[in-house]
Amino acid sequence: MPAVTLLTKPGCHLCDDARPVVEQVVSAHPGTTLQERSILDDDALREEYAEDIPVVLVDGRVHSNWHVDAERLARAIELAGGPRMIRHVVSWTLREDLDRAVAVARVRELLTGLVGVIGSVRSLEVVENVAYPGKNQDLAVVATFDDLAGLDEYQFHPEHQAAAAEIRAMVTSRAAIDWQD
Repeated sequence: MPAVTLLTKPGCHLCDDARPVVEQVVSAHPGTTLQERSILDDDALREEYAEDIPVVLVDGRVHSNWHVDAERLARAIELAGGPRMIRHVVSWTLREDLDRAVAVARVRELLTGLVGVIGSVRSLEVVENVAYPGKNQDLAVVATFDDLAGLDEYQFHPEHQAAAAEIRAMVTSRAAIDWQD
């Protein structure tokens, strides 16, 4: 559950402006807690934030100061709340001696066949490049997982290992990126 803290002090007109915005955004996100703290009640807070109030913290991290953008705060709460998906993209350049359509179809068959076999796969799509042939790679897999453990389950699963070995024999280069969203 995300926790939002609004740091204020009495007589701060910017704090008075920020309070209803923060309250409205927090109320639209069930399970999110809101705590308002005066920097005058805590010497460390007063020293750190005296010139920056109001300050909004999301899960203890500074999100904004002076003014609050409701959409930006809502997005921060949504990202803070709950698990963040792992996005996994691998792209390849096919060997030139292969029939491109046949190779793409085989990679698609190998990887989409893992959906349902490897339980941690939330989505998986094999996409083919449509622009700048010779500069871009030929195809990619785009997959999502609940977390890094799910990605690891996929990576080390024997069925994935077999598919990856067959794909390696069809390509001349590979690039990959994994990120949390």
